[in-house]
Amino acid sequence: MVIGSDFDVVSGKIVDDVTRHLLAAGVTVGGLLKSDAQTAVAKLVVRAMTLPSGGAARADDTAYFSNRTGGEVIRVHEEDYGDALERIIGNLTQRYSLSFVPDKERLDGKLHKLTIRVKPSVAQEKGRTLQIRTRQGYVANP
Repeated sequence: MVIGSDFDVVSGKIVDDVTRHLLAAGVTVGGLLKSDAQTAVAKLVVRAMTLPSGGAARADDTAYFSNRTGGEVIRVHEEDYGDALERIIGNLTQRYSLSFVPDKERLDGKLHKLTIRVKPSVAQEKGRTLQIRTRQGYVANP
């Protein structure tokens, strides 16, 4: 869990390596991230500065890692972290886990894409919202 402003600048190569290690370790990244005008402007400046290098740097690593590992990021305005933390804990209590064993030919230590498809559920038919958060891939070690 990252609590802060999500303002780190790391090269794309390092981010790829970290993502692979997080997926291999089975980590899920989540964040309570401060969202204000000052942070938004700073991120725009960083993106503009890195544009000539092909955009190799990013200023939102926590959100990126969260998306790749099936975690959740909640943007916090002002300093109200209490409601956001309550929401994250509540969402964790309503979470299901699925597992599988990959084919032997995929036990190669490489990163493999993972896709989860869900059929419409009774909850959706009753007008409730269903969110699917999943890892974007997995590393199958031999």
